[in-house]
Amino acid sequence: MELFDPAYEVRASYAHDRVGRQLLRAGERQQLAFRSDRLTSRKLEAGSRIVMVLSINKRPDRQINYGTGGAVNMESVDDGRVPIRIRWYGNSYIDLPIRR
Repeated sequence: MELFDPAYEVRASYAHDRVGRQLLRAGERQQLAFRSDRLTSRKLEAGSRIVMVLSINKRPDRQINYGTGGAVNMESVDDGRVPIRIRWYGNSYIDLPIRR
């Protein structure tokens, strides 16, 4: 069962401030606090599991960030000369507020 349809999307560079973009620093581990204004609730049975899918957005109806640091709508595929490497660490976690 999906809690959001369509999926909730946010750019990492807007995680700290939804108005002002803060670019990620290359080669450095960073903590991103994603907060949603959308509320979704669902009663889960004891022992249920929650799965969160994190991915790179490369849909044809969305702009692709080629990593120049400029406005995403002004970038082209020619700007993406250096491949972006994203590392997922095993000790990463997601904090979900649970209320009873």
